[in-house]
Amino acid sequence: MNFLFVYILEAHAEDEWPIKELAVEIKQHTSVADRLVAARNFTTDYTLHPSMAVAADNEDNVFVDQYASWPFRYWGFEGGYVKVKNMPEGDAVSLDGLTEWLTTLN
Repeated sequence: MNFLFVYILEAHAEDEWPIKELAVEIKQHTSVADRLVAARNFTTDYTLHPSMAVAADNEDNVFVDQYASWPFRYWGFEGGYVKVKNMPEGDAVSLDGLTEWLTTLN
């Protein structure tokens, strides 16, 4: 199994739509270089599984536009097809569909 974490635009960048309670102090990225720095900082601040690769969307937000990934989504691809897409439900994200799909993989 391969896992990929795609770092996308900031949902609550301090210069666009800040939420003070989140204490996010990241300005919206204006270049791929900015986004790569933010992605590196994220992987420093949060522990990801060692086998998880990290990528960053480009400055045109192609991944976000194509996969409707804002503010966050969990995607499962198999054989080149989307098998599962988890998304926010109210104030939370249910991982049930993702968990069920992952348990079917060997």
